[in-house]
Amino acid sequence: RAPDAKERFSLLPASLMKGMCDVWTMVASLRTADKLLSGIQATDAALFCCEFMQRPDLVSSPIVQAKFVDVIVVFQGRAPQGSEAPGPSNSPSKYFGSQRGFAGAVMDEPRIRRDLAPSLMKLYSDVHAIEGIDVDEDIGFDKFSVRHRANDVLMSLYNHPLPEPRQSILEFSQSEAFDDFLIAAYDTITYNFHDALERVADGRRLEAQLGGAEPDPSHRQFRFYQQQRRTARGFMAHSDSTLLLLTLLSTEAAVLERMTAPGMVRRTAAVLLACVRALCAPEREDLLAVLHPDRWGLQRVDTLARPASLLAAAAAAPGDAGRALVAAVAEDPDFEPGMLALAAARSGGEPLGQLRAALDGTAASSGPAASGTASGAGGVAAVAGAPQAMDDEATAALIAAVDWPALEESRAEAQEADERYAEACSDFVFDQVDGFQAGHYFSKRRAALGGAGGGQMRPLVREMRRMPRDLPEPHPDGAIYVQVDENAANFARAVIAGPLNTPYYGGLFVFDVFFPPSYPNEPPLVQLVTTGQGTARFNPNLYADGKVCLSLLGTWHGQENEKWQPGVSTLAQVLLSVLGQILVSEPYYNEPGRDAQRGTREGDMASRLYNQEIRLAAVRHAMLDHLRRPDPELAPLIRQHFAGARRRILASLKPDVLVEAQNATEAAIVRKLRREFVHLKKTLESLTDDEDGEALGNEEAARNGKRPRADEEG
Repeated sequence: RAPDAKERFSLLPASLMKGMCDVWTMVASLRTADKLLSGIQATDAALFCCEFMQRPDLVSSPIVQAKFVDVIVVFQGRAPQGSEAPGPSNSPSKYFGSQRGFAGAVMDEPRIRRDLAPSLMKLYSDVHAIEGIDVDEDIGFDKFSVRHRANDVLMSLYNHPLPEPRQSILEFSQSEAFDDFLIAAYDTITYNFHDALERVADGRRLEAQLGGAEPDPSHRQFRFYQQQRRTARGFMAHSDSTLLLLTLLSTEAAVLERMTAPGMVRRTAAVLLACVRALCAPEREDLLAVLHPDRWGLQRVDTLARPASLLAAAAAAPGDAGRALVAAVAEDPDFEPGMLALAAARSGGEPLGQLRAALDGTAASSGPAASGTASGAGGVAAVAGAPQAMDDEATAALIAAVDWPALEESRAEAQEADERYAEACSDFVFDQVDGFQAGHYFSKRRAALGGAGGGQMRPLVREMRRMPRDLPEPHPDGAIYVQVDENAANFARAVIAGPLNTPYYGGLFVFDVFFPPSYPNEPPLVQLVTTGQGTARFNPNLYADGKVCLSLLGTWHGQENEKWQPGVSTLAQVLLSVLGQILVSEPYYNEPGRDAQRGTREGDMASRLYNQEIRLAAVRHAMLDHLRRPDPELAPLIRQHFAGARRRILASLKPDVLVEAQNATEAAIVRKLRREFVHLKKTLESLTDDEDGEALGNEEAARNGKRPRADEEG
């Protein structure tokens, strides 16, 4: 706590802290641990970890912080060595006593009971974006595993017989940082739950290829099958653990209130509905019909009951909170009327029956919009008032009326359109802006910069001067744009226009960028913010939580010559790598191990479905979301991009909306894509070509209201 503590600690190598924690973890795991580390020493070690988890100003690396969690977890998980009898009234824990051992060193220490839970919940978001990470060097570090271990400790703390841990959690739930924790928890569920099911689907496709049997050890894809099964089991364990923690915390009214607050309720509904839909959608039945599902971590009733119960609990929140959740469910673009009925039947969930009743009540109170609809499933569709309320017959009629030939361009028209686009968008290739009004993902790092600058900023300034020359000329078939905060050059925003002949075509993918004080010795932090509020995963290398997996950033494995080279590598190279290596024509095969499926009937169909899902998400989030709720700084670019490329974008969607579905899964995706196409066409046609057009799709913007504040880093 000395005034120069930060300076002193900066001299300690991170490896020293990590090594010390590794020793404690190893010792506590031994049978002879009690002889090597006494109860008093264990308490001191636990206190040390807890204290420094509260001092990110001294130990800023989340990787080191995760090591502190490892120590706490292994101590807390040890069977108690002391008396099983309750102690005095001030400590009814069975760990009390002179021989309380390692678990008691954590659970019976007052300072730990008071301070550990908030520290763990803050670490939840801190482990997402780490300066200077290299996955090839930081072997064993995985943010989802860290969160899983934190879940176990948090649940033990919440259930502690003394009130301090629970009270500290409730107090933390009233802070802004709790929203960061919730978002990180939702991101953990989204990634692990759906990635686990994708691997189950991979296994099912391989079994189908083998006539309904598992591959034997001699099969060329046996190792792939085994790896997918292990990974699915691990991912589902991460998701289950997080759902269990949120279900436990949701018994508190204060927590439910935060989950259903105006800035959070849509994400709460979307994340939990997506889990329910993934297990209950009829078109997914065959994809999940893998042999021995329990070996894949898939217990259909339990796996479904967890998100369903949490969704029902949020909907049952008293007053406006519950009503907001019900409305968010009804307005979700992927909500299907029969989904909850099927989920309730499969999970035996009466709580979901209550949610269905609430949805019916909302439908009945919506007046004329609900007239003529039956109670239950039919009434829900009437409430939505969102794109999905348009029925398939009306959508088909509107698509049949599209003049497709009028959207096609002759060679001369295409060349003229390219030239107009390049001229209209040339000023946006590199631009300086007066801050980011709608927020920036890394904005909370501004205070930590302090006086960083001077010599450290000069390389960045030189790079920014070169940026216009390093980036390609704007083109409707693929482009890159960069904005830099003129008041703080450490903060930038990049926009990549999806390239031709890919499912990303025409969409605008926005990335927030932070240049750490150590730049260019370490790579920038890059966060994808076009994620549909954490619900859309656009690529195996682009997570729904915004993580960008790229060897150049140290977030993916690679050879030394593929990694960040100080003084050589630049942000322009990062963005060009995303454009050329990630936003590709068949992103399904970007997932390691899937390339062996290329050329097979199952692989081709899986890639086709993956592309259609991305195309749907691109229309929703990389097109319509921007048109309806544009960032203030990006609004002119958005208008010029879509006004200049609208004919080509609509024409590119023709194969997607006119395709004849080959199975139920494809039919469900195409049905949704057709609805979104109708809305996109209407919105694009409302754009103005005039020089000072201020509004983007005025009708859509008015209907959807003011743009919500951008998610920011915890």
